[in-house]
Amino acid sequence: MDVDLERLKLHLENSPLGVIEFDDKFQIILWSKNAESIFGWTSEEVLGNRYDQFQWVYENDLEEVTALHSDNSPKGNSNIHINRNYRKDGTVIICEWFNSTLVDSNGSIISQQSLVRDVTEHIRRGELLKVNEFWLRDTQRVGRLGSYDLNVKTNSWVSSEIMDEIFGIEQNSEKTLESWNSLVHPDQREEMLHYFMNHVIGQKQLFNKEYKIIRARDGAVRWVWGLGELKFDVEGNVTNMIGTIQDITERKQAEEALKESEEKFRAIFENNSAAIAIIDPDTTISMVNDAYCQMGGYSKQEVIGMSWTEQIPPEELERLMEYNRLRLIDPNSAPDKYEFKFYHRNGEVKYGLMSVNMIHSSGKIVASFTDITERKNAEQQRIKYSEDLKVSNATKDKFFSIIAHDLRSPFNTLIGLSEILAHDIDSLSKDDIIECSRNINSALRKQYELLTDLLNWSRLQTNNFELNSDTVVLRDEVNKVIGALNLTAKQKGIEIINSIEDGVTVFADVNMLRLVLRNLITNGIKFTNKNGSVALSAAKKDNFLEINVADNGIGLVKSDVMKLFNNDHYSTYGTLNEKGTGLGLLLCKEIIEKHGGKIWVESELNKGSKFIFTIPIFPPLPT
Repeated sequence: MDVDLERLKLHLENSPLGVIEFDDKFQIILWSKNAESIFGWTSEEVLGNRYDQFQWVYENDLEEVTALHSDNSPKGNSNIHINRNYRKDGTVIICEWFNSTLVDSNGSIISQQSLVRDVTEHIRRGELLKVNEFWLRDTQRVGRLGSYDLNVKTNSWVSSEIMDEIFGIEQNSEKTLESWNSLVHPDQREEMLHYFMNHVIGQKQLFNKEYKIIRARDGAVRWVWGLGELKFDVEGNVTNMIGTIQDITERKQAEEALKESEEKFRAIFENNSAAIAIIDPDTTISMVNDAYCQMGGYSKQEVIGMSWTEQIPPEELERLMEYNRLRLIDPNSAPDKYEFKFYHRNGEVKYGLMSVNMIHSSGKIVASFTDITERKNAEQQRIKYSEDLKVSNATKDKFFSIIAHDLRSPFNTLIGLSEILAHDIDSLSKDDIIECSRNINSALRKQYELLTDLLNWSRLQTNNFELNSDTVVLRDEVNKVIGALNLTAKQKGIEIINSIEDGVTVFADVNMLRLVLRNLITNGIKFTNKNGSVALSAAKKDNFLEINVADNGIGLVKSDVMKLFNNDHYSTYGTLNEKGTGLGLLLCKEIIEKHGGKIWVESELNKGSKFIFTIPIFPPLPT
């Protein structure tokens, strides 16, 4: 008996399970070494205590455990139960209990013996496995991604539930290389079999291919993406290929729809008669159509990658850049249609009308352009014609005003003097007749001068006037004009000085040049006091000769200087009350400008005046 008891104790001590025994009042009377190992309490700490007298049973499981130990529980039977317990350090563990109740002949409880083991890790691994299986199955379902394992040696494969769904086959269907190839779309069967045998198996490469299948269940055409990796034995022979099959039908359909949409867009884009460009947020041109290239003179290779700012003149760039900046902040803050100037590839400045739309998701701008150069030129021509018409009308009015006043008024004097000669000549002395004749001659000369200026001026106002320019030796022409004006100058004791060097030439219409020189020298004589001087000099300025006609006469105030060349028919009396036509300086201005030169005056009251004009030295270059 003692040997048997010792043997039993030895078994209990060496059992991998914890051994615990309770008396009829559920006080602990046995606590094995393995029980100490499982729960952390020593036998000295727990013997004599009820299970509920220390924090051992997890609080949420206490009611259930108490029910198992109650007096109303079945007597003399066993049960297996799983509940949570605390270790001494507070850790929660999951325990599996094998409970047996020992009763006497009257059915009264003598003791309850329990075998217990810690199944925490086992439970957790099982739960994790379930979770992993859940995630694998459900993520495959969501991603339409199945998996397979092909045994190359046996020519058979196993597959996941989702892969079977993708191919529309049953789990127990025949799964061989031939059955897989029979599911491939007829258009690709030969291609796919060749790819597998030669590329994957033959060259030992990764299987990576998109292809079509005929789903077995309903005959639907589907797109799949197959990925597979080969496995090898120790000798380097292929044993298996494991991989995935993903249903990509929706993606391929979206790609086809996108491709079709892009083709339609490109057709509309390329065949549009309007010039269109797509511009990135950084101003880079990323796409243009043929009409754009025709409008700007560029090829697509030249313009794509270029910044649109390179095609805009500086005076336009700041305005357009500001529109662009505002549009990126708020598309409604900048105009969506406006006129602008741009450079053609040949450097010509042209006019365009731009319509702008922004793609909000990318910040790209779709701009369409219309070349309105002809329209703008027509508008500018119309404006010019309108301005020319105003000038022409003003010229006509001035012409008639001169005829009405300056040309008609002297005739009153002529008529009066001629009437005296006609009716009273017998009563006039010889001196009276000479005086009348001289006055008539003087008046007629002035009228002739005015009429000549009017005719020359009117000729210059018409577009039919053309210069007959040639190389002219300037000093010689100045001397000719001085010779014609010497008598007038001597009457006032005025010296005319020609300081222009010999051999200096200009390219000009000689008759027009003489007219300018005569008017300016005459003007100097007119406004210079007796014994004064008029001096002419010249200096080269680039491709022009700058000619000065300076006098030391009475000069002009600044307000009168401003009137000389502004078509106001300004005229005043000379130092001996000489009266001019008021057209001389206007004639000079018209002639010089037709030669491509400029004319201006520098004058100060009582200090004389200097009239300066430029005339080209060389003929213009051929265009």
